[in-house]
Amino acid sequence: RVWRLDGTCEQVLRGGHTNSVVAVYQMNDGLVCSAGMDKMIRVWNLRTGSNIMTFAGHNDSVFTLCALPDGRLVSGSADNTLRVWNLSTQKCELIIKGHSDSVQFAILLWDGTICTAS
Repeated sequence: RVWRLDGTCEQVLRGGHTNSVVAVYQMNDGLVCSAGMDKMIRVWNLRTGSNIMTFAGHNDSVFTLCALPDGRLVSGSADNTLRVWNLSTQKCELIIKGHSDSVQFAILLWDGTICTAS
């Protein structure tokens, strides 16, 4: 759902996830990404309310999303990995392993690196 700060529901995004959504991230140009317990990442056009892309590849719930300056999307999952997704090609470009537990949070730092927590 998209909410106004007065508590009014502006928009409901339908026809997407099959389980709870636990992460959302605003991209550029009116796009919002969502991720959740269904292991999927969806990209939504807020102007139309349409699900315009779906990314599958994680083996467990997706908990966190963040964007790189070049427009790629980073996701972190209960499968202990980070994935880097290219929205132009709609493909996973990189799988980063190294966590021994679920990746709960990922943020882009000022120098272009990503800080994660599990």
